[in-house]
Amino acid sequence: RRHDIALNWLLTTLQIFHWFNPLVWVAFRRLRSDRELVCDAHVLSHFGPRSSEAYGRTIIKLIERTSPSFGAPGIVGILEDRASIRTRITAISRFARGSRGWAAAGLAAMLALACAGLTDARAPSLTQSAKAEQKVLFRVLDAETGQPIHGATLNGKYRTDASGECEVPVSPSTFVNVRAEGHVSHVVVIGGSEPAPLEYVVRLSSGEAIGGEVLGEDGSPVADAEVMIRVDEDPASRREGPVFINVRTDAQGRWRSSEIPPRSESMLLEVIHPDYQAASYWTGSFDLSPASGALALPIEELRTQRAAFSVRRGLRIVGVVLDTSGAPIRGARVSQGLRGRETTETDEAGRFSFKNGSPGKMNITVEAKGFAAQSRSVEVAAGKAPVEFYLARGYTVRGRVVDERGNPIQGATVGAQPPLTWHAETDRDGLFVWNSAPDRMSTLQVRAPGFRETYTAPLPAGEEEHEIRLQSLRRIRVSGRVIDAGTGRPISEFRVLTSTDLRFDGWHNYRVAAQGKDGGFTLVLDDSFHRGTTVVVGDAAGSRVSKNAAILIEADGYLPDGPRAVAIEDGDQKLEIALSRGEFLSGIVLLPNGRSASDASLVLCDDKPVLLSPTGQIRCLEDDRAVRADASGRFVLNPMRGSSRIFVTHSEGFAFVSTDSLQGSSRITLAPWGRVEGILMIGRRPAPNETVALRPLIPEDPETRLFFTFHSTTDALGRFRFPRVPPGEHAIGRLHLPAEQGGQPISRAATVLVRPGETAHVRVGGTGHPVILVLKLPPLKEPAFANDAARQAWRESFSATEEGKRRLREQRLFLVDNSDDGAFRIDDVPSGVYELRIQTPDRRTVTKEVAVPEGPIHEPLDVGVLRIR
Repeated sequence: RRHDIALNWLLTTLQIFHWFNPLVWVAFRRLRSDRELVCDAHVLSHFGPRSSEAYGRTIIKLIERTSPSFGAPGIVGILEDRASIRTRITAISRFARGSRGWAAAGLAAMLALACAGLTDARAPSLTQSAKAEQKVLFRVLDAETGQPIHGATLNGKYRTDASGECEVPVSPSTFVNVRAEGHVSHVVVIGGSEPAPLEYVVRLSSGEAIGGEVLGEDGSPVADAEVMIRVDEDPASRREGPVFINVRTDAQGRWRSSEIPPRSESMLLEVIHPDYQAASYWTGSFDLSPASGALALPIEELRTQRAAFSVRRGLRIVGVVLDTSGAPIRGARVSQGLRGRETTETDEAGRFSFKNGSPGKMNITVEAKGFAAQSRSVEVAAGKAPVEFYLARGYTVRGRVVDERGNPIQGATVGAQPPLTWHAETDRDGLFVWNSAPDRMSTLQVRAPGFRETYTAPLPAGEEEHEIRLQSLRRIRVSGRVIDAGTGRPISEFRVLTSTDLRFDGWHNYRVAAQGKDGGFTLVLDDSFHRGTTVVVGDAAGSRVSKNAAILIEADGYLPDGPRAVAIEDGDQKLEIALSRGEFLSGIVLLPNGRSASDASLVLCDDKPVLLSPTGQIRCLEDDRAVRADASGRFVLNPMRGSSRIFVTHSEGFAFVSTDSLQGSSRITLAPWGRVEGILMIGRRPAPNETVALRPLIPEDPETRLFFTFHSTTDALGRFRFPRVPPGEHAIGRLHLPAEQGGQPISRAATVLVRPGETAHVRVGGTGHPVILVLKLPPLKEPAFANDAARQAWRESFSATEEGKRRLREQRLFLVDNSDDGAFRIDDVPSGVYELRIQTPDRRTVTKEVAVPEGPIHEPLDVGVLRIR
């Protein structure tokens, strides 16, 4: 009579057509529950409120007699979950007659919503959003004590309370920088397309303090200068790095940071102020480009907080930005350098100015909406005329960012290549438009959470909409069980190292990815790679490595296992690893005078190349063990498979021994460092304020595989000095530094033999003719090789022969930048036959053979005009 059966058929039909919509399932579940409440009310309205207790007991008995494991289709909707039953019993106990009109109206409204809302439901949007934001509760603890850290800052805006907690809004691939006074900062990446965890614990280790002051040329303090600190990776702890810290000077020009990883040796410090020339200091960073002009700084001065940084007043750089008709462009963004660190905007007359210029060449980039961006090198000098930029209308590049299935990705970041700073986010249709492209073809960088970062092929400008297809990150879990090979018992503590740097001669640059405990470990690996961060994926945390990675297991007192190659394509993996015990390498390090070398640095390396820093740090490119000798000079090193070498450095000396030679004697005696002093000449005059580079004559000696590049800046009389040089034969010359290119070619003019404890004197330049040339040696006849590894091995062995050393001594390379009118000149070219090679920035090349005659020539040798086509 109430047409309930027909209504149920109608609703069931709607549910069949909308089976894919979770909201429909929720709505119909609520509908069934409300339907039973209506039935209860209809029954009680017929029998009266006095029957409510008996009716309720009947339903309870039905529940008691129905087994929860028995599937009875007939009671679907009648007896569902406990919450629904509780609601029904409560409604029955409180029953009172109501108006049928209101019930009818409610039912009609429900049906109208069901038909209009549910049957008209649109298919879910396939657009992927990169900006789904949520809040994560961070708990910051002291790694040593486990106590909460009050006042820690997260991304500089959020601060932890007394319990060490605070909430931070995050979206996929959000970087959260966690800092606290007296602790080493840590970066957490909320990564991937999976939901971020609701809570995350960050444990900060204790840090060391460094400090100093920033002074002007007159010795007055410089307030509000920014000191940017980069701490390189630590070979001893295999800490992921580098660590970046920014601090500012106070009113007295002093600065201090207590966030430095303990016992760090290698740092780069840059001082930035809008009114002063930038200044750089370093304590031995391996990745430092000499183009930065950084000055050497003893680490002890930083640790005692007595480091004095001197900065000079900057030169004024002025200019104007105009369109091709000569009209000024207001609001154009003008930036310095290849990284755009200092920026300003043009005024209504198109003018801009900087007050921090340094003498020499500087890259200036100008960007304005609708105009073609322009970047070029300008000469900076006192009293220099204003530089003019004329911007043409920009080219327009259009594109759509989609996933593998062609679905648009909303919120993807699309950006230009440095030094340009343009970037934009795609809209809900995955679209972007760049109307300030400088060229007809542009390469763009595209990033989106959950997808692999990509660089496009050059995209032509115009009305065409380019499709940029991103690949989703693939993620796997690698877990393992690590046991003692002799006893079969789990190893209580061990280190899991990963490498993504695969070269022709094996894996390089291992870093600790996880600390194993009680025989077990788990890593989360995916296609991308973020160094120096913790990646959080759901409830799992681990280091993120690239598609192809190697895993190496280390434990104290055991020989390492691996490397074991892992590929994302193989899916989740479980490893069974058994470590064999090995003998520790132990002994004592002695100074050249026979006394104990306390705090000497020892590094156990395999047969891969080794880098030596000016401060005496050793770093192996692949596997190594690094320790420090104690106060009595004693040391203990974990064992390593195969042949290995031990390098020892100390402020008073250097040593290199093989592990085989150490078996017979546990003593390592250091040889004193050598020194190199000399003068750099250009033509007949000393060359002040030039950079001189010192390198091994044989780049990778087969015996030591030791490599280094030391730099020294000449004084007003052209003098230079290298106070700490390993013994051997080395090449020395003037460093060629093209404007902000960061390269390290040297115009080599001499070799020098350095003996232990002695000072070698050398004169660089001062002879030959002024010209730019490359010495043309007879071609080296190489045999055929099966692969690159065989070719590299042959070249290394050939370099160690007398013939190879002769070729290295005779080799000459002279480099120079041309002036604005295309002219170039270089001094001190010895006689001989050379190949002159000119290369433009777009890699067009012209070559010419030039013969430099013997005898003194006072006028430059004119090689004529070379035309590049």
